[in-house]
Amino acid sequence: MHANKLCDQYGLDTISTGSILGWYREVVERGLAKDTWASNEKIFDLIDAIAHRRGVGDVLAEGTLRASAVFNGGSEAYAIQQAGMELPAYDPRGSWGMFLCYVFGPRHGCHNKAWTVYVELGMSLDARTGPEGKAKMVSDLLDETAVIDSVGICTLVTPATFTETPEAYKAVLGKEVTEEELRRIARGITDLERTLDVERGHTKEKDSLPVRLVEETVDVNGKKVRLGMETWERLRDEYYRYRGWSSDGVPNLVVAQ
Repeated sequence: MHANKLCDQYGLDTISTGSILGWYREVVERGLAKDTWASNEKIFDLIDAIAHRRGVGDVLAEGTLRASAVFNGGSEAYAIQQAGMELPAYDPRGSWGMFLCYVFGPRHGCHNKAWTVYVELGMSLDARTGPEGKAKMVSDLLDETAVIDSVGICTLVTPATFTETPEAYKAVLGKEVTEEELRRIARGITDLERTLDVERGHTKEKDSLPVRLVEETVDVNGKKVRLGMETWERLRDEYYRYRGWSSDGVPNLVVAQ
């Protein structure tokens, strides 16, 4: 709680700060940094150092992707991020839709744009930790969230569903609109976000996640689960096809009017 309070006072994002601290602790434990971690109070000192860019805090302030390039010994493998954005608490190895959510959300590494966990927790374990239907699920959720965001509602404070958005659209613009029309608009928004990413240097090679998440086997409710690069590439390409993108992940952009 105190660490959270410090982040609020300094204006630091708690997800990214927690992730960089977890990464650095592993780096210390593996002997890749000349530092010690005598007690949990260490995190208070590090948060202060990050905020003031003092000592090792100057490195950690850059985030896990850039910081991992500073320490030798393979510390990149422990940097749990996507395109430089640290991942939140939802481990995609237990809810496979989150693999796609983290990679294809417009902020990358963010759970708010296609939080599949609430759907997948109602599935069987095999369905949760399997690729079937995940491309469609994530793509549709990203589109729905794009419309909800465009309405201007903060879903953390006042949750809204996609089916409620035509009413909001009419209230603001005075026009009737169907869910089908909103989905067409939403697809244009999501494809435009991807196009902007591509124009700024995002490539197919960056549509990936840390090796630890893709290749390591974990226990999920007694089941040994491993995604594997072959399955990930199949998921990624299926997502491309569902959205009508090229084999390199580039949209054929037609912005809805």
